[in-house]
Amino acid sequence: MTAMKVVVVGGGVAGAPAAEAAKVAGAEVTLVSMEEHIGYSRCGLPYLIGGKVKSPEDLTVYPESDLKRIGVEVVKGKAVDVSRDGKLRVELNAGGSAEISFDSLVLATGASAVVPPIKGADLPGVYTLRTIDDALEIMKAVKESKTAVIVGAGFIGLELAENFTELGLKAVVVEMLPHVLPAVLDSDMAKILQKHLKKHGVELHVKRRVEEIAGESRAEEVIVQEVGGVKADLVVLATGVRAETELAKVAGAEIGATRGIKVDWRLQTTQPGVYACGDCAEVRNLVTGQPALIQLGTAAVRQGRVAGENAAGGRRAYFGGLASAVTKLFGMQVGATGLTVWQAKEAGLPVEGVRVVGRSRPHYYPGAERIYVKLVAETEQGRVVGAQIMAPLEVAPRINLVATAIQAGLTVSELAAMDSCYAPPVSEYVEPVARAAQELQRRLKK
Repeated sequence: MTAMKVVVVGGGVAGAPAAEAAKVAGAEVTLVSMEEHIGYSRCGLPYLIGGKVKSPEDLTVYPESDLKRIGVEVVKGKAVDVSRDGKLRVELNAGGSAEISFDSLVLATGASAVVPPIKGADLPGVYTLRTIDDALEIMKAVKESKTAVIVGAGFIGLELAENFTELGLKAVVVEMLPHVLPAVLDSDMAKILQKHLKKHGVELHVKRRVEEIAGESRAEEVIVQEVGGVKADLVVLATGVRAETELAKVAGAEIGATRGIKVDWRLQTTQPGVYACGDCAEVRNLVTGQPALIQLGTAAVRQGRVAGENAAGGRRAYFGGLASAVTKLFGMQVGATGLTVWQAKEAGLPVEGVRVVGRSRPHYYPGAERIYVKLVAETEQGRVVGAQIMAPLEVAPRINLVATAIQAGLTVSELAAMDSCYAPPVSEYVEPVARAAQELQRRLKK
């Protein structure tokens, strides 16, 4: 039997595992990457800039050599056209073009940085951060800079603020929404984080728009609403990303409500034989059931494996995600999963949220740290739908715990009754997540 020909477009952490999965499933696989660097962690780029990661090569999680070793053909170039009879045209980075035939096509085209319509955004000295090449350019600019202005207070923006500060620059963050990390935190949790950031020297301007980036030959000043001019030696626009869907449109695939590529539970698009995964794919939020773009590395890897296997003839399922995420800022870990209170209300879901302060150890044991836990649940059934946690340590496993509870459909009563371990050197006698569930259980009974 002739092996299926699978072509994967995109060499990121969705495309590389898709190619690997398709090859393991017995397909003949070609991976097309516009970038020279393949299979690297974009999440590590702020730490490359900050010097914690020593070289671009250290960011690689899916080495090109490993893909070639298992028989994946790698082509460097930009996919520009796809025909309905199974042919992909690629403009090669080295010059010329190539036509690659396929039985199944996987679109792992990712996303591109959003450049907001700000006067002066095209000046030299204004950057976005999406690729290794972007990071290398910013690293050059840092050497000549004393002040960095970051537009946007999402994960990348705040991680850059931390790394710039630790490099000795003054970091100024401007966010048009009411608080930092607006996509993952409610305002009460964000206020705790904002106080922490200011304590470590970050200048924050929330609920303020950037009106202009000014300068004669390059960026010199950022004009901020109700603040005025803020000196800037370099400016980074960290205002989110937009799904890359142009090739999907050419292939005849439908674009969804989120402006991502619409897929089913097999990650197949509306065009038979064409699959999509990663930052470009519109999947399903597991809490609301509504379309969602989950533009995170962990989701990209999982989706890539499913799309690759199915493109090779498999029947693997991807039912959606929770956008579970975590970071660390000046020693404070910040994580979230599921819905915030405001997101739930936007989705028309009646919820109640409660915030408690637990400890990592009993109060009498040295090294005990505060753990802030906010838990969100439906008011009618008490089903857990979200959590936000901040602490100097052990946030990721607690977020994973709540994510598992959400996926299992647990109620706050069931989560409050969780069996947990205890010893003074390692944990509190009541797990902080269980404490939050107990408090939320009491509130829902009122």
